[in-house]
Amino acid sequence: MKRSFLLVGFLLVLVTLQACSPGPKPEDYRSTEPFEYYVYFPEAYKADVDWLLFVGVHAADETGEDCFRRWQPLADENRYVLLCPTFQVGADGLNENNSEGRIATVLRLLYSTYPFQRQFFIAGNGAGGEFALRYALRYRSAMSGVASLAAEVYPAPTSAAEDFPILVLVGSEHEEGVAGAQAFEQGMRSSNLPLRVLTLDGEDDDLSSDASRLAVDFALQASRIIP
Repeated sequence: MKRSFLLVGFLLVLVTLQACSPGPKPEDYRSTEPFEYYVYFPEAYKADVDWLLFVGVHAADETGEDCFRRWQPLADENRYVLLCPTFQVGADGLNENNSEGRIATVLRLLYSTYPFQRQFFIAGNGAGGEFALRYALRYRSAMSGVASLAAEVYPAPTSAAEDFPILVLVGSEHEEGVAGAQAFEQGMRSSNLPLRVLTLDGEDDDLSSDASRLAVDFALQASRIIP
């Protein structure tokens, strides 16, 4: 009886340790040339399938490592490859031209080496969400959709973006974000453009993992991975 009790106790400790074990270390997926970026391939990755490439854009006070920590925990179960470049940040937020150039550089490298869906998905939070929207509306043919989290500034709607899936997530306690999202939604509505705006109760500009999961679900739907 005593040995049985000890075995059960050991198994419980083992399960607890496994449940609490840290995820992959960002530094193991970091590249530094020609600049810093992180790429994560899920455990189930096989090169005989065209995988979804999910591009994350970090906030102004973050780096690609923060982006990795936000989106990597969802990559294995949702089967997407994650790309998180580190962008240059100035007084006005992300450096627009530099950020676009960095995305283009890594995309050329990855698409020349691995099989992906023809269109990638882009998502960002804070200033990264603002950049992601501008970038996606400018180069929409290259993307299956875009998700913006906790943005404050929004681009002007354009009727050329018809049938391009857009998700905006904002916390109800983020007053500037709510006002910006509502104005953006109204402009998109008058232009008859597709847009989904979700206000998350009790959250501010630091959106929780629930927001990240909503964005990933949206990415899978926009990329036609799930109905």
